[in-house]
Amino acid sequence: MDERELDRLELEAGRDYNFRLAELVQQLREHRRMLRRYLTAYATAAKAGPDQLAAATQALLEAYNDAWALLGETAPNAAALRVTVSHFGHSAARGLNTG
Repeated sequence: MDERELDRLELEAGRDYNFRLAELVQQLREHRRMLRRYLTAYATAAKAGPDQLAAATQALLEAYNDAWALLGETAPNAAALRVTVSHFGHSAARGLNTG
């Protein structure tokens, strides 16, 4: 469903006083924005060089946690993700130093 279809659906819901449907459209938009943010952060972290890796992985971790918060839940294994991100950063830096 593209943005125009969402606009049309939201307009029809408002015209028919279907507030639940209008609320669902808004939630769908929020989830789509969060998914875009997460995918952007993931792509940035995947392409980041050693000097950019810490900031890129921090942005990825924040998007991950915010996505879970949007669902009304806490992120599972957030500590494990931090360790993985940290390990990834050390591995990338170590790979550059051994070339």
